[in-house]
Amino acid sequence: MMMSKAGIRRCCLFVVFTLLVVWTGCETVTPPTAPSPPSTPPPTSSGPTVVIDPGHGGTARVGGSSPNNATSYSGKLEKHLTLELGKLVRDALSSLAPDLNVVMTRTADVNLGLSTRANRARDTGAEVFVSLHFNAFNASARGVETHVRPGGDGGNVNLSQDRGLANRIQSRVFSALRSHDSNAKDRGLKETRLAVLNDLSLGNSSSNSRNRACLLEIEFIDVQTVDRVLNIAPNPAQVKRDIAAAIAEGILADIDANS
Repeated sequence: MMMSKAGIRRCCLFVVFTLLVVWTGCETVTPPTAPSPPSTPPPTSSGPTVVIDPGHGGTARVGGSSPNNATSYSGKLEKHLTLELGKLVRDALSSLAPDLNVVMTRTADVNLGLSTRANRARDTGAEVFVSLHFNAFNASARGVETHVRPGGDGGNVNLSQDRGLANRIQSRVFSALRSHDSNAKDRGLKETRLAVLNDLSLGNSSSNSRNRACLLEIEFIDVQTVDRVLNIAPNPAQVKRDIAAAIAEGILADIDANS
């Protein structure tokens, strides 16, 4: 029987439609693939762990930590300077002692609570915790100083060890500053009840006081001459590298003295 032209067209359209459905269905069915193998974690050094804590950060107060305290004469914020210096200290430590594990409490402009910062030492089993800060007061006070938490009511179970760490860092940082600024002053070591140095948060106890901790106030950046040395001329990048190297050398000297 002969089909009309209209019938032929309908038949052809039906065949094309059927083939299209089959082809489309085949395209949407894909064979399962094997899951990707888990990535291999980076190797961890067997050497001691050091936690570097760049003070402040972010835009809001968190857990007792303000986003920023000091501002330099030229307007630079302490939180940015501590982060910059913290990274330089990390790099100096990694260069001087490749077997060291260096942990940063922050690597970006974020704020962390004071106990959270100290907990990084507890959680990583760190031997040393150093918190980095810059000072400001009345645009004339000068000098570098290092703080440890006092014993007795201050709750520091390893005060003498903390003082040893603080003195090793303090003397070297003062020398580094003095090499660039003849008016640099050594304000020495101070015992201050600072929450970021709380032994419970650091993981220390009377039976296990592995961690040694201090807080370094590098200079009073609201002083114009200090601001010039650290941030303007003639070579602020080198000044900061020298300070970072001094901090790193003090940390390594302390690790050697306690090994």
